Amino acid sequence: VRRTLAHGSGPQRDADLAAFASGRCIAASAWTEAGSGKGKRDVATVLRQDADGRRLEGVKTFCTGLPGAAIVHVLAKAEPAGGPSGPVFVRVDAKDPGVSCPELYPLLGLRGSGTGTLILRGVRVTEADLVGPVGSGGALMRENHEVCLNPGLLALGIAGAALETALGMCTGQLPGTADRMRSETVRRALARAVVQVESAYLYGAHAVGGGDTPQAHVLTGKFKLAATAAAQRVTAELMAAVGSRGFLASFPLERHFRDAQATSLMGPANDLITDRITDDLTAGPHSDLTTSGGTS
Repeated sequence: VRRTLAHGSGPQRDADLAAFASGRCIAASAWTEAGSGKGKRDVATVLRQDADGRRLEGVKTFCTGLPGAAIVHVLAKAEPAGGPSGPVFVRVDAKDPGVSCPELYPLLGLRGSGTGTLILRGVRVTEADLVGPVGSGGALMRENHEVCLNPGLLALGIAGAALETALGMCTGQLPGTADRMRSETVRRALARAVVQVESAYLYGAHAVGGGDTPQAHVLTGKFKLAATAAAQRVTAELMAAVGSRGFLASFPLERHFRDAQATSLMGPANDLITDRITDDLTAGPHSDLTTSGGTS
């Protein structure tokens, strides 16, 4: 939405924003490719100019939200044909006959995210479909600080849901469970989980409040790193606290555990965020960590 609001053009921009706001339309982004490298510098998806106009060719991987998306913003490399070259986002109609989603991945967690491969074969686009000028793709990726904020908030929701489920199991309130609150181990695990979840929520409020600052990418990256790590720790400790029933699919705790592991791998992966934080520490107060890369 932010990308369309700031960089879309013409009547199509207004129509898309109205559809997003009403809930009639959702969109997805397609950034990642096999071998595209850090910062997506080696994107192979290409926007070519020919006698009939512009066409898009390429394969994108690990695109989230594909099944329900009506619009996809695709990161491509514009090839020069008497015009500028460089990375650019392109608005693509998901119903175009050249667009296909041949597979959705059987993920460890977040199986409802609709993550899969997007293939683009001869997709015709116009000048109005360019989201920003040619060469602006990298800058637009850097603007999108929600790329860290959203998975961090998702991790918080998972951790909170896991805590609620574990408390119901340990107090015997859920069917098929027994009261385990006499165990000091269980009580301490629940207390630690509460502190970790509430601390992560406070960090989340701080990150949301700083979303419009020049260092938003750094701040939200730190939040994503902290929130996903907290979700992993909390769900693992709660699985141990509730006992063997925690591994049964009839209780949602094991799903929360799997989902928590997946959030750390959602782009940008935590290893990349760690690199950005280190870059910020060594580059000084005016560093722009976002030059170290973007993700899907």
